[in-house]
Amino acid sequence: DHVKAFEAGGRSGAQLSTSRLIATVVLMVMASAIGFYLLEPGERCDKVGKEGLSFPCHRTVGVLDAVYFSVITLTTIGYGDIVPTNIYSRVWVGVVAFFGLSLFSSLLDVGGAWRTVVFGDSMSFSRQFAQCFAVLTIVLGVGVAGYSLLEGLATHDALYLSLATV
Repeated sequence: DHVKAFEAGGRSGAQLSTSRLIATVVLMVMASAIGFYLLEPGERCDKVGKEGLSFPCHRTVGVLDAVYFSVITLTTIGYGDIVPTNIYSRVWVGVVAFFGLSLFSSLLDVGGAWRTVVFGDSMSFSRQFAQCFAVLTIVLGVGVAGYSLLEGLATHDALYLSLATV
């Protein structure tokens, strides 16, 4: 029996639809970001100015930071540039990371099932290796170009960060 398209875990696995899986990912990112934003109350207050004026306090974690942090946590990359600072947000992030592992393993499983349907099981090892190598090369190339252009990193630093991310 061939694995049906978008069937996770073979015949005994759960049936997944692409739209439900995408909706689940979006909901997980939103729930994670909202939770992190609400539980991470860090504020930074600027010091008193030269004329004795005080500047307002502002949050150290904004909404976009919370969304970015959620995506990085759910995908288990964890760069470490934004970290939870209290016990409540740390517990929340631990729960989110646990669900992120299962969620993204389901995405990989669906991707593998799709590949099996499209290319079949009869592909030789050398052809499978060549496909994996080509995909990895493209992903690393895009990563290096993106980090170099967007972050201004040197090529070797961008390659290191791309490898660490993959």
